[in-house]
Amino acid sequence: MSKYQIPESIAALLVYYSLATWLILVSNNRYYLMFRFATCLMVWSCLSVKVWIGATSILCRYEQTRPYLVAPGIAIALIWMSRLRADLQLARQHKRRKRLLKRASDVLNTACQGFLSKIQTDPACCLPEISLDQLSNRITRGARNIQEGDALVTRFFGRYMRLTY
Repeated sequence: MSKYQIPESIAALLVYYSLATWLILVSNNRYYLMFRFATCLMVWSCLSVKVWIGATSILCRYEQTRPYLVAPGIAIALIWMSRLRADLQLARQHKRRKRLLKRASDVLNTACQGFLSKIQTDPACCLPEISLDQLSNRITRGARNIQEGDALVTRFFGRYMRLTY
């Protein structure tokens, strides 16, 4: 073993934990709710490099497995391609839904043209005034719900607030 070679047990652990983390991330972050695309891409890249380094350091030890040094890279590329295909299919479905909803909203806009402006000015359609005590109770209850929720609730709420405001 040369002084630059990774010990086989450490390389195996590197491959195992990096691959497990990578596969969990690929399968559980389908809609990019846990991590954004750019963050996810960076983490996937780092984990892919770790898997490739560990797998090639294990394979290069043995003479008979040296021709298979490209295999880990090909396996990683195939998984990346399948995820890319799933992302493109998801984007296609989103565009199809958006097109359908756009047509429906156009039909509704032409049918209800001018109606919404009348509702906004009609005093019978106004909501009652909210008191400061009610507003304070609502905010306190909402903050308590978020505080009692788990990490994903807090993360999703924070992401919602970032998108909304």
